[in-house]
Amino acid sequence: MTKSFADEFGVYTMDQLNENADALAAFDATDPVPGNGIADIFGCPESWTCDNIITAQIAFSGWDNLNQTIAGYDAMFAQAVDAANEGVPMVAYTWTPSAYITQLRPGDNVYWMGVNEILDDSNPTGTEGGEEYDQRGTGEGGYAAIGPDQCPSAADQETGQCKIGWIAADILVTANNDFLAANPAASAARSSAAVGDRGVAGQRGAGRRCRSGRSGY
Repeated sequence: MTKSFADEFGVYTMDQLNENADALAAFDATDPVPGNGIADIFGCPESWTCDNIITAQIAFSGWDNLNQTIAGYDAMFAQAVDAANEGVPMVAYTWTPSAYITQLRPGDNVYWMGVNEILDDSNPTGTEGGEEYDQRGTGEGGYAAIGPDQCPSAADQETGQCKIGWIAADILVTANNDFLAANPAASAARSSAAVGDRGVAGQRGAGRRCRSGRSGY
């Protein structure tokens, strides 16, 4: 979500946006379908599966005042970046590490949004296979190691993590066992290496590829 808007209205979760009449009115005035009385958020293209997950999350959480815009991702993202940079309210689905996160920068021009409840396997939309949209996972599924500086609602969680509502994937360093045995310095570096989301995102922007680590709004 656009950082300046979130701070102005004190909305740091999707549920708070759904329930705050003043924030909804301000959001609706400039969103993709202005004047329809609801907040239209930038979601996913049709057939990406994440569009179905978002639709299920909206139904599951009772976000009656929110609606997902389904369109081409790059076009929606460009609008989201312009809005964030201009202080115009918007919510957009994205993921990291990715080059996208170098333009929508959590803690700078946007925040990650929290959720009150994490989607389970109840399949609230009745979609075939919708039980598999469950985002609880195992352990701390639906949470991400993001602090309050980038996800203000994390301050309300006992763990201090962001209740982001999406399963976070692990990104691991791998190497050939024979190489590591012959190069103990490389093995030690592998164990201690740590690269932040923006660092990996920068590498993706430079043309290198890696799998997504987390998704969210």
